[in-house]
Amino acid sequence: MILPPLDEKQTYQAGDKFHVELVLFGRAARHTSIALAAIEFLGLEMGLGYSRGKYRIHHVSESSFSFNKANFSSQAIKLSFITRLRIKADNRLHTAAPSFERLVSRVFGRLKTLQQTCGNYQVIDEDGYRDALRAAERIITTASTLYWDDWDRYSGTQNEWMKFGGLLGNICYHGDLQAFIPALQLGEWAHIGGKTSFGLGKYSIEYEDAHECSQTGTSI
Repeated sequence: MILPPLDEKQTYQAGDKFHVELVLFGRAARHTSIALAAIEFLGLEMGLGYSRGKYRIHHVSESSFSFNKANFSSQAIKLSFITRLRIKADNRLHTAAPSFERLVSRVFGRLKTLQQTCGNYQVIDEDGYRDALRAAERIITTASTLYWDDWDRYSGTQNEWMKFGGLLGNICYHGDLQAFIPALQLGEWAHIGGKTSFGLGKYSIEYEDAHECSQTGTSI
């Protein structure tokens, strides 16, 4: 999964720097050096964008996932969507703030897909999945500033412009969240929704008390 620069710049001048993240899952993590060599080759030989601008790697840092167990007992969380969230309901893109049940079902779905692809670990079994969704119905949305943001991307492969719009902003949930925190923390790394390979569906978690969270956006 590639996360492109998060700034709004569309044109980079010679000498400008930009930050890119590459997330490797499962067995792919063994091939970090090959992935970096490919990114380096792209910059030095092939280039990016319409003008095939060249770049070189200035610095590389690595990190890996770990649980923040101190926050497993949180009763209120704020999710901040840093890149656009694209989830569907009844085969249509969801343009309103999702309920916690709908959001966490997408988190589980994403983790289950990775589990089937990468193997070697189990996120949740089928009985546990159904029980979790029933428990998720009791989590309430206390505030939201989510809004729809359109974005078009040109695909050189398909030779056409493609719609990549989605939801940006913050949403707060409150309730007995303890059982969901591990999956939500994994979702921070895995992203959720559509077009995750392009970096969409990235969010960060803040752990707050109920009063603070209710003041972060418009109550719904």
